[in-house]
Amino acid sequence: CGVQANQPAFPTGRIVGGSEAVPHSWPWAVSINLLRSKYNFWKCGGTIIHNDWIVTAAHCFANKPTTNYVVAVGRHDQNDLTSLPGDVYEIKRIVYHPDYDDPSNKFDVALLELKRSITYRREVAPACLPNPDVIPSTGGQCWLVGWGFTSNEATSPRNILKQAVQVIESPSTCQQVYKRYYYDPNTNLCSKRSESENVNMQCRGDSGGPLVCFENERWVLYGVSNFGPKTNCVYFNLYSRVGALNSFSIKRFVNE
Repeated sequence: CGVQANQPAFPTGRIVGGSEAVPHSWPWAVSINLLRSKYNFWKCGGTIIHNDWIVTAAHCFANKPTTNYVVAVGRHDQNDLTSLPGDVYEIKRIVYHPDYDDPSNKFDVALLELKRSITYRREVAPACLPNPDVIPSTGGQCWLVGWGFTSNEATSPRNILKQAVQVIESPSTCQQVYKRYYYDPNTNLCSKRSESENVNMQCRGDSGGPLVCFENERWVLYGVSNFGPKTNCVYFNLYSRVGALNSFSIKRFVNE
């Protein structure tokens, strides 16, 4: 897990007006698509953590039937349909966190079990799950990737996968920033854009995507992107902290 065949490049960049990722350099990033327009109506992001399981944000589904969605793996350009149909997976079930609350975004995480197992290859691989006792250090740099909107004025998401460096913020700062919303330092992380860049935050359409940190020569999934107002692309980004979700038994589900 956490190893890619195509190495990413790290220019300055951001998802909102950010830098294009090297194709297939984040092989665990998946797109969750509504069943419209030959699978290219993009809804949310997600992360491969097992060849049968994807982790994403619960609010992406709003209790809609699994038949409304498919998971596309190995994508870079959403308009490139040459890999279909083998890289599109139907969802068998959605497992919501038992304490998920939509109005507050509390425990905004879900697991997707696929109807058939993902075939790993150069462009498709899982991210590593973190040690539950390890939390990214304040000031540390991690990376957020997604196909979301690139500005407040944009009317549709980007077709090309983008990447953004994120700086992990302190729990006290996160608490202050998200005081009007749900934030629990035990179960959430937040980050902000790098001071060297103009804008590089999550925006509409980036929900569910991975926040990964490089650790011991592997990329580890520390956060699931949760929060970005529908009408504004925010300076700070909020995530469900994956290591804190072992009470949700991610490892139990993926080892069934």
